Amino acid sequence: MILLTVLTTAVWLFTTAEAAPTASCADPNFPDRVEGATDVSLPEGAYYLDRDALIRNGRTLTIAAGSNIIICGDYQIRINGEGNLRALGTAAKPITFERETAGAEWAGLVFDGTQGNQSLLRYVTINSAGSGANTIDAAVEISPIGANASASPVFDHVTINDSPNYGLYI
Repeated sequence: MILLTVLTTAVWLFTTAEAAPTASCADPNFPDRVEGATDVSLPEGAYYLDRDALIRNGRTLTIAAGSNIIICGDYQIRINGEGNLRALGTAAKPITFERETAGAEWAGLVFDGTQGNQSLLRYVTINSAGSGANTIDAAVEISPIGANASASPVFDHVTINDSPNYGLYI
C-alpha cells in the first residue's frame, strides 16, 4: 500500500511538471541591472538582452557553463563601480556572447572604473562585438576611470571573433 502511494505521487509529479518558459528578444530574460543588495547567478541556458546592461556597486553577475547570451541589438554589458562579471565556462561547455542575427554586430563588454575587480571570463567566446556603440569601438574594453581606479578582469581561454574594430582595447 505504501509503495503504491509513493509510486502514484512520483508519476503525478512527473506528468504535471511544466516546461520552463522560453525567452526571446521579444521576451528577454538577461538582467539589465545588477546592483543594490543582491548578486545574480544564471544557471545554464539561453539568455536574451534587449538593452544595455549594467553591473555595479560591488554586485556580481555569475553565468554558468554552457550558457548562450544573445544580444538583441547594438547593446553593451558594462561592468563598473566595483561590479563583477563571472562567466565560468568549461572546455566542454563554453559560454557564448553573440548577436541574435548572424553577422550583425553588438557593442561589447566594457570594464571601467572597477576597483577590487574579481571579474573572470573562462572559456568564453565573444562573436561580432565592437560595433562602435561603446567608448572605444572594441569587443572588450578595459579602461579604469579616475586616479584610484583599476580594471583588472582575468581572461582564461577567451576567443573574440569577427570584431569590426578592436578585439581587445586596454
